[in-house]
Amino acid sequence: MVAPVLLAAAGCGGTSHRALPIVSITERDFHIALPQVVPAGDVRIVLRNKGPVSHELLIIHAVHGRLPRRVDGFTIDEDAIQRQLVGHFEAAGPSTRDMVVHLTPGRYIVFCNMAGHAASGMLTSFQVR
Repeated sequence: MVAPVLLAAAGCGGTSHRALPIVSITERDFHIALPQVVPAGDVRIVLRNKGPVSHELLIIHAVHGRLPRRVDGFTIDEDAIQRQLVGHFEAAGPSTRDMVVHLTPGRYIVFCNMAGHAASGMLTSFQVR
């Protein structure tokens, strides 16, 4: 399990600093690894794609029931979950990227929505407390 660590992030004007928890997420073909529990509030998501092919990552506040599928049956209907979307990394090859998101308590789902990737194991969840 990857534990969150702290990173000093510069605020507006560079004069104020605050520590943001880092949530490390690793994508590999066809697996996503991340902490099971993440702190509520602003967090820095650090995404590492260690697979040889491109992956994307969507983070949504969990909905009740199953995720809606597109007509192709292999991908999740992003239009239907737009209101729950918290963050999205576009598809990219092996690299490290980051973003800051605000998380409220609850369950979140992360997945790669490239054709067949979520169905092949690139879909998991975590709790925010």
